[in-house]
Amino acid sequence: MADDDWAWYWRADNVPVEAMHAHFTSHVYHRHSHESYSFGVTETGAQAFTCRNGRHVSGRGMVMAFNPDDPHDGHAAVDGGFTYRMVHIWPEFFASLTGSELPLFRSPVIEDPATAASVRRLHRALTGGASELERYERLTVTARLLAGHASGREPADGWPPDSGPARNTPDRRVAARIRDLIHEATADLTADDLAVAAGCSRFAAYRAFSRAYGLAPSDYQRQLRIRSARRMLSDGVSPALAAIEAGFADQAHLNRWFRRCYGVTPGAYQAAVLPRRALVGSRTMEQRVLGRTGRPVSVIGLGTWQLGADWGNVAESDAMEVLRAAVESGVTFFDTADVYGDGRSERVIGRFLAGNAGQGIMVATKMGRRVEQVPEHYTLENFRAWTDRSRVNLGTDRLDLVQLHCPPTAVFASDAVFDALDTLVSEDRIAAYGVSVETCEQALTAIARPGVASVQIILNAFRRKPLDQVLPAAAAAGVGIIARVPLASGLLSGRYTRDTTFASDDHRSYNARGEAFDVGETFSGVGLEAGADAAAEFAALFNSGTSGLPGGTPAQWALRWVIQQPGVTTVIPGARSTSQARQNAEAANLPPLPQAELAAIEGLYDKYFRATVHHRW
Repeated sequence: MADDDWAWYWRADNVPVEAMHAHFTSHVYHRHSHESYSFGVTETGAQAFTCRNGRHVSGRGMVMAFNPDDPHDGHAAVDGGFTYRMVHIWPEFFASLTGSELPLFRSPVIEDPATAASVRRLHRALTGGASELERYERLTVTARLLAGHASGREPADGWPPDSGPARNTPDRRVAARIRDLIHEATADLTADDLAVAAGCSRFAAYRAFSRAYGLAPSDYQRQLRIRSARRMLSDGVSPALAAIEAGFADQAHLNRWFRRCYGVTPGAYQAAVLPRRALVGSRTMEQRVLGRTGRPVSVIGLGTWQLGADWGNVAESDAMEVLRAAVESGVTFFDTADVYGDGRSERVIGRFLAGNAGQGIMVATKMGRRVEQVPEHYTLENFRAWTDRSRVNLGTDRLDLVQLHCPPTAVFASDAVFDALDTLVSEDRIAAYGVSVETCEQALTAIARPGVASVQIILNAFRRKPLDQVLPAAAAAGVGIIARVPLASGLLSGRYTRDTTFASDDHRSYNARGEAFDVGETFSGVGLEAGADAAAEFAALFNSGTSGLPGGTPAQWALRWVIQQPGVTTVIPGARSTSQARQNAEAANLPPLPQAELAAIEGLYDKYFRATVHHRW
């Protein structure tokens, strides 16, 4: 699979319906068919395929419609590949939705915007957080729309290719005898086996079968084995055992052919269709409503800058485990951005959510930093393009929360910018919007905007200015506060000294003095030298053994300090390892800091930073 190819799969709860969302540039589907009706809407690019001896192209906004046992293949028709959503509905259930006989779709491409939109909404309902009733209603509406494009009804003995031999002809009877033989066979068949069963030459047997069923005999037999393996995978049989039981040489053999026909590996398919275990293991973590979004989120979230770039490399498998550890520890809020690893962080989160739907996780992303930072770039046209990219990366139709990513100060005063954000909400591209800011003045300007749901700002024991005006104003306006850089780029963990060095691809090395972006994002702008000295005194408050506080690391107490500030909704520490993710989440279980420790922390700020930092941001 190419680096930018991806595929996610779901099975709907309680109904015989499956769904897929994929982007392919190099993947080529082998000729195959499904037991279900299969309806797909192309979102980007175009895909070419052959079906019923005709070549077709489905471009953006077109719907593909395949009958059960309708052979087809597929591949990218343009440079850059294609993105599409597919819904598989089993025939008997489809009939129950329409209340009529099974339809026959003679054209595999439907060009109707209303139908395409309905398929997209159905896909969203099946893969998102819709209730069972909402899913059924959307299934019914979409099935009836689709049935209106059918041009016939199911033949009594199935759907042959349009150009196949007529029923009750010698060729059809030959094909039926070969089909019966394939269904009964437990081992590989030879061309001579087919000829003997059909009572004709090997060539005549091959031709008759291929014309009747649209697949070569070997492809037909292999497809039966893939379907057998798929049923075993759905029952919880391991891919290795399913491969042997279905007649494949080994698991690698099954993997190769399963993906050629279904677009995902057997393991990915099984993970999607087996009943999902709830990952969130600590619903006791305090939840707070994130401002005007109306969504409750955990007081400790997860910042995912580290999973994209700028903190050194993190392997994707390790990134997935960090996400899992956070969610298992009670985290229900992820913060990311389209610029983190140029979308890598978003894509990793999207892949994680695809395999862990229904966990109640809210994802906030950010936009605007992938272009030169001038107000002229903050336009509706760019907003649509940027959110379209993030929606693909995250595998969702609607983004939970989009934040302007520390834009130029002039942007906050632009009515046109916020009108454009309102348009994104009305177009259902995003559920809500907020801003990520560098300065308190920017935050106060944004809070006054009626549509702003949240403000993300740097807040930690060494950056206290937001306590003066921003947090009270946000609380009064009902705007959520997302506190970022809560550990001052790791300083408050107490692990670094003045002499600590960092890798060249770590922003704590290349942006130590603001060479690449605002220095406030690195060590909160306090600098490594002074920051390390202050952090040592901070750690001593909790390591001395005389405080009387329960156990907790300096980093955990630094997080506890943030979440007990009035007006804070959630704090988003990053994590590069599963242990860091779990330890961060455990901070929510610590008791509030007593007044003596709060006063001591304020004293450190007064001693080291107030004169040099407080006025800057």
